[in-house]
Amino acid sequence: MTRNNGDFAADWDRYAEQSRYFGAPHEVPGLASALAASSGTFVEVGCGDGNLLAHLSARGLLERFGRILAFDVSPERVQRCRQLGTTAQFAVGDACDLALPPGSADFVLSDQVIEHVPDDRLMAREIARVLRSGGRAVVGSVTKARWAWYFYRCNGRWVLDPTHLREYQNAPAYGEIFADAGLHVESITSRPVAFPLADLALRAMTRSGLLRSAGVVERSGRSPLVRRLSKARLPLPGYHLIWAFLRKP
Repeated sequence: MTRNNGDFAADWDRYAEQSRYFGAPHEVPGLASALAASSGTFVEVGCGDGNLLAHLSARGLLERFGRILAFDVSPERVQRCRQLGTTAQFAVGDACDLALPPGSADFVLSDQVIEHVPDDRLMAREIARVLRSGGRAVVGSVTKARWAWYFYRCNGRWVLDPTHLREYQNAPAYGEIFADAGLHVESITSRPVAFPLADLALRAMTRSGLLRSAGVVERSGRSPLVRRLSKARLPLPGYHLIWAFLRKP
């Protein structure tokens, strides 16, 4: 089975509806410690369905921040996030052109977004622009070994997701993007990709039309069975999640 990028990249709301995340988000190694060392204004770039933000809030990891802002390119996803009941302010926004003054953010978090944008170096510069001096950021993406394979296609390549415009080769290549933007790369960490089986099953049912209404999907996502199934994960050899821990000098 193959799937071309096509209108997935052009129609983010359609992509948002067909690429839901139902279980708890993956843990970002070291993120809790980084958040504990920061305060002020927290900004999430590409908040998706709000799973990560809600998870961090529920664990009390955002309590040190007096202001929490979250942006996503999809109006559909921003609307979902506004129903989460968090204290965050949500807005539709471009990861490469945030509606924020220079130096207005103390901490920027963006996970699994930069591989989707047309210009990853422009996004890195935008993160550097909105961070204050001494501010920190954690930016996550995915690396792919030369031999790795997954069944989506984008721009003539096999990719992990139909809207991935790029997948990075290794940690040094990934870190270079942020160093060139003027950010200090404090560390880079990674872990193998493993998809929750519940997400894969529910996505397939959503795309096939077996789950048509958002309400049904939301109830499925909250069920104890789905939460248990989310603990079962399918490893994808050759793919790793990667995170750069950054500081603005």
